[in-house]
Amino acid sequence: WSLEKNDFVELFDFRCHNCSKDTRLENSSTVIHDSACFCAYCHGASFCNKECLKAGLKRHKEGGWFRRCIDIKKLIIEEKIRRVPLPSYTVAIKNQIYNEGAELMVRKFRFISENYSFTGIKYVAKESRFVEDPNEYDEFHRDFLRTQAMASDMAKSFNRAIDDLFHFSPPNSK
Repeated sequence: WSLEKNDFVELFDFRCHNCSKDTRLENSSTVIHDSACFCAYCHGASFCNKECLKAGLKRHKEGGWFRRCIDIKKLIIEEKIRRVPLPSYTVAIKNQIYNEGAELMVRKFRFISENYSFTGIKYVAKESRFVEDPNEYDEFHRDFLRTQAMASDMAKSFNRAIDDLFHFSPPNSK
C-alpha cells in the first residue's frame, strides 16, 4: 500500500523474465548484475543476460510472464510498481490464526531463503472473514487499507495538535 498514492502498489520482480533467475547482486539490494539488463522499452522487466533478453523479449512484450510490456510501462510511469529489496520470492504462512478482529483474520508469515530457512523480519497477513469471492479481495483490501491510512494520518495530526498545546520550554537556568 502506498500512503502517497493512497492505492495498491506492486513490488518490482527482479527475476529474469525468461529463465526466472534472480538478477540482483544480493537479496537485500535493488542493484542488478553487470550481465543483467532491463527491457529497454518498459524498464519493468529484468533479464539475467543478453541471451535471455533475446529469447524472452517477444514473449514479454506479448504478456507471457505476467502482463504485457506496454501495461508494465504504464504502471512504472504511474509509480504503481516500486523497486524495493525483497529478502526472497517465497513465503511461509502459518495455518494457525494469530489474531482475529471483527472483519479480519491475521496469520504470521516470513520470507524463506534459497536454503529454506527463514529470512527477514516477521510479518502478518490479513484476510477477510467475510469476502469469499477472490474477485472481491482487491476491493475489500483497498477499502481496508485506505481506512487504515486515513486513521493513521488522523492520529498523527491529533498527536501533533496535543504536542503543540502542551509544548513547554524548560526555564533558562542561571
